[in-house]
Amino acid sequence: MSLIIDSLKKIKKSADRKLLPPNLKPEKKKNKRLFLLASVVIVLFILFLALKILENELIINEEYEHISIRQVKKPVETSVSQKQDKSIEKNIRKTPKNSITPKTDTSLKNVQHKKHQSKKPQTPSTPKKIEKGKYVFYVTQANKYLKKKEYQKSLMFYQKAYSIKPEESILTNIIILKIKSGNNNIKEEIKSIKSEKNLYKIALVAINSGKYQLIKEFLQKRSSQDSSGITDYLLGIIYEKEGKLNDAEKQYKEAFRKNPSNPYISYAYGRILEINGKRSISRKIYEHTLKIIKDKSSKLWKVVYERLKTSGGSYE
Repeated sequence: MSLIIDSLKKIKKSADRKLLPPNLKPEKKKNKRLFLLASVVIVLFILFLALKILENELIINEEYEHISIRQVKKPVETSVSQKQDKSIEKNIRKTPKNSITPKTDTSLKNVQHKKHQSKKPQTPSTPKKIEKGKYVFYVTQANKYLKKKEYQKSLMFYQKAYSIKPEESILTNIIILKIKSGNNNIKEEIKSIKSEKNLYKIALVAINSGKYQLIKEFLQKRSSQDSSGITDYLLGIIYEKEGKLNDAEKQYKEAFRKNPSNPYISYAYGRILEINGKRSISRKIYEHTLKIIKDKSSKLWKVVYERLKTSGGSYE
């Protein structure tokens, strides 16, 4: 019975086998273990490469982050000499006698300091370019709105430009625009004006706008410090506007004493003398004024010449 069963099993196995053509050997089965091992090695190699790339990206990001922080917090001046760098480094390394610092910490500080030194020349360029670009943009916009007589917008852009680069010419425009736009808060700002030319521009705008009271007190305080005569000349104009002719004459006279070679000051002094009935002195001042005016075809020369004629004088 067992022999029958064994023979049947052999018949079944032979039936399950595929029939192959003659002289063709059956394909060998691939080793599954080798295949799995090879696939695992490939996957691990790919993961290793991915980790290396990610690590490099993190290092680059950390370096850029460090540079950007140094740019904001501690911009370094490139004009410092190497000798100054050495003295600064010595001062940084100095510690009190009683304090004890581990050697490892000092070596780390030295390494970090050297790294910072190697990056010094690169840090200040970008922020300076950005600030300069902003300054030019703000001034351009301010000038554009000034031409359109949009004083509030022009004032806003001049103030932004002044916050980046505080130049007196920009501050002069800010004060003038404040006067034109009805903002009378200029007392503190006008104290920063040092140039007599800029002060003259501001004063003329205030006087022509009928707001000379804004600058009168400042000019009175400034008069004793001014040797050009411009401050006294401006005060003379204000007193004349107020109808205080005697006070105007005193200020014009003081301005003429300080600066007799200025034709505008000389003419103003001669004119107030004529108004106050002192014609003989005024004629002499008119003659002096004509002598110091270089361009005889100018409007001022013609005006002075006509006043001299009407007051009974002559000029050859």
